[in-house]
Amino acid sequence: MIKIYSPQKIEQILSSLEPEINDICSRYKLPPAFLKAILTREMKEIDFLDLIADTAVFCNWQRAKLTRVFPDLSGKESTRGDLLRKYDSSTGYGQIFARTAIQAIRFAIERGLTTTEALGLGKDRSLSVDSPADRWEVWSRLHKEVAFNLTCSALNVILSAWEMTGKTDFTLFTPEDIKLTFTRYNADVRQITPYGEEAYQSYLHYC
Repeated sequence: MIKIYSPQKIEQILSSLEPEINDICSRYKLPPAFLKAILTREMKEIDFLDLIADTAVFCNWQRAKLTRVFPDLSGKESTRGDLLRKYDSSTGYGQIFARTAIQAIRFAIERGLTTTEALGLGKDRSLSVDSPADRWEVWSRLHKEVAFNLTCSALNVILSAWEMTGKTDFTLFTPEDIKLTFTRYNADVRQITPYGEEAYQSYLHYC
């Protein structure tokens, strides 16, 4: 499948987003190289199937709103091939799912890193991955708003770091810690994967 972004285009996009990336990373005490490495690794793999998946998610939510028949989101996620029942997809530059973003937001709120109000999601709100309204709102913002997508991607890096190392002070991270963090962003596994290794090389480049 033909990829959407060439390496040169990815570098151009990251360069244009430098102010936003630095602002977000400063806010959450995340070294910008972490977020840039993830964005590079994710954007590299975006292809036309991802665009089709995003379109299916958008259309399915519009149909649900028109018919007022909303999906039960508490069960197993639909696969990318089951487009008529797909209500979530990895979207935007960070290729992040609404479910993943909500989990990262909840973690960040629990840790005192942000609030739903600061994220433009309303004051003192409790988000749920099983709520159709919450999933649609978060997914549509991830899909349309670059800054929101980058913010949730950064929060997911922090959550990934915590789950794999028990730390969020990135000044203490070893190369293995960094690779494990990158691995968790992409997959629910405990050992370093090729994805983690490749993202680490991008991290060194941006350092």
